[in-house]
Amino acid sequence: MSEVIEAYRSLGLDFNPNKMQQRLFDIIRDGDPAHLLMAGTGSGKTEAVAVPVLYPDPSQQRRLVMVLPARSLVEDLRGRMSDMLCALSRSRRRSCALIVDVGGEWERISFQDGQEVRPTSPREISHYYSGDVILTTLDKFIYRFFAYGPQRKSYVFPYRIHEKLQQSIFCFDEAHCYDGVAFTNFLSLIRALYEKGLKLIVMTATMPEEYQKELTHYLDPLDHLSESGNPKRNLTFAAIDADPEENEGREAYSTALVDAFVHQIEERASAERRTIVVVETVEDAAKVFTAVKQQGRGGFFYHGRLPNEQRRKVYGEIKRRDTDNNGYLLITTSAIEVGCDLDAHTLITELCNPEQLIQRAGRCNRRAKMETGEVVVIGGKHIRPWLRTMGESEEQVYLDYLKIPDVKPYSSEELIQYINKTPNFDYRAQILFDMLYEFVYEFRLENEPLHKKGLVITRSWEPTVTLTTDRKNLKNAVTVPIGRLALRKDLDEKRCEEHKLYYEYYDRGEGKKIIDELSRNVSAYFADLILEVPKESYDPELGYVEIPRVLHREYRPGYHRALSYVPDDELGKNKPQRYTISYCEGALIQAEEVNPYYVV
Repeated sequence: MSEVIEAYRSLGLDFNPNKMQQRLFDIIRDGDPAHLLMAGTGSGKTEAVAVPVLYPDPSQQRRLVMVLPARSLVEDLRGRMSDMLCALSRSRRRSCALIVDVGGEWERISFQDGQEVRPTSPREISHYYSGDVILTTLDKFIYRFFAYGPQRKSYVFPYRIHEKLQQSIFCFDEAHCYDGVAFTNFLSLIRALYEKGLKLIVMTATMPEEYQKELTHYLDPLDHLSESGNPKRNLTFAAIDADPEENEGREAYSTALVDAFVHQIEERASAERRTIVVVETVEDAAKVFTAVKQQGRGGFFYHGRLPNEQRRKVYGEIKRRDTDNNGYLLITTSAIEVGCDLDAHTLITELCNPEQLIQRAGRCNRRAKMETGEVVVIGGKHIRPWLRTMGESEEQVYLDYLKIPDVKPYSSEELIQYINKTPNFDYRAQILFDMLYEFVYEFRLENEPLHKKGLVITRSWEPTVTLTTDRKNLKNAVTVPIGRLALRKDLDEKRCEEHKLYYEYYDRGEGKKIIDELSRNVSAYFADLILEVPKESYDPELGYVEIPRVLHREYRPGYHRALSYVPDDELGKNKPQRYTISYCEGALIQAEEVNPYYVV
């Protein structure tokens, strides 16, 4: 026990490790971990893995690779890992390095004698996974696993991933977030790493039993759900019926919902308290934020359609206030529900699935330092249809539990019983993964054309488009699914004008990337699409609330989907020139129909 406490102290952690953390310390230090760790939100899963990996061991050099489902989670862990490495460099008098590899970011940060040292040369920046901690997303890690570097292919990544000299331990956090294509790739990756004898820890707080069954083919379960968290972490729970009905129309539903949120904020939020408000859509969240701001109340707005710089700025300020025990009002979407280490007095959330509610409640009284916290759920008669993960009968049972009685102690153990999700596999993603694996690791040259094309479907078959106010410098850039740019017949009379769609491609003759306005038919998988919007379409505080509709839907049978684009100079013509963007529909195949892995 003394060594465990010493390890935590050397990384700047001033609390005594709980039973789960002590157990993981022994497993990782002395064993060959391949485990599925199930523990509640706020129970210290991240520290349970990071400390035994980073704490010096004379006989081994270890590297921690943290793989997360979203960039927002990487932002949260960046600060926590920086603090640990900074403390470690001071206590053990050795240099440490943190690598952040997400999206277009490629960053290496060094720590020496308790001080952060920024790189001064291109060689220091080009890390190629040479560091103590690597923070990345599942999407980016799959690219590195298949030897894709930032500018060109690089087999240094597969070598470093499998390198035995500096032993890597792979930790996949928030594993319950994956579904469909992402879960297919995730399971393929776990299988591939396991079969190579690499060390694995998969962590989750709310993974349904059917998902667990797929992973326990390879991983031994460690169930700490019953003892996770602090027993003094009290939460009270209340459900508020805002009486909005979807069949009354979107505007009526939105108005009733926004009014209910504003009323609850007036009742429960104050300058001294930390309050998190979660609304399902960016549009409705923006309405709540605007209404609260008009009342003279200060607040912060955070969602997935804010540019990275603005998201980081908002989250950094929230995190600072959280650490200093100062109050704040954060209005957000589901972008905040997993992994973010916040400790609010009150959570006010829109009606959602039980797995989402558990995650959101994990941001409330997280450190058990308050006498109690409160969770308030606002909703009508149903979860939003596009969000619901259960059938209508299961939903009604779940809603009855939420409303009887109106106020009661919060229990994640009870909520877990209402999670009703089964894994959906996509056989196309599985085949692509296997073909790339065969080429990179088994030298199957017949699969080389696929690798050259660089086609890796990581999360969805639906491609993304980059929104920006300046295509050349990619200012205020965010990515959105291409289907969100399509005109909706029931809502949009005509396409947004003064928006131009460009595509970026590599010209081998010129030897450089070129951006042109779309003027030919393209496959969305082999062209980086960029939509330049007028500056007034972007609000520095709100981000992109409304997504511009500039594409027309074209009918295509089967999996084939197509959208068409009409340049501005063709508008108004009887037969305008249209350019088609084609891709595949992201249909999901049930596990029992595909039977992709199943081992004995």
